[in-house]
Amino acid sequence: MRAEVWAPHPNGGAVIETLRVSAGSRPNAVAGAIAALLRQGGAVEVQAIGPHAVNQAVKAIAVARSYLEQDHLDLTTAPSFVKLELHSEERTAVRFDVVAIPREESEGETTEGV
Repeated sequence: MRAEVWAPHPNGGAVIETLRVSAGSRPNAVAGAIAALLRQGGAVEVQAIGPHAVNQAVKAIAVARSYLEQDHLDLTTAPSFVKLELHSEERTAVRFDVVAIPREESEGETTEGV
């Protein structure tokens, strides 16, 4: 499910890890990986090929937001397309660049008792 990609980090030059999501990936497991990587490095790339895999990736990103709440973090993502070569065949994947951002508290929100 994971492969490292050496690319500039949006917040400064660190390595961004790539998670590859398949149609059979469990969204909660992928969400846990996304949240952990965002806590560590502040960014992760999520790739998916095919409609079912993209669906699982989107669900995982949505669930990851809830996993980050206790850390007062939120996330933002930018989808794009990327060409990949798999088994000597060129495939188009949907890529989600996911970045952690500080969660803004609304006026009625409080962190007491959390």
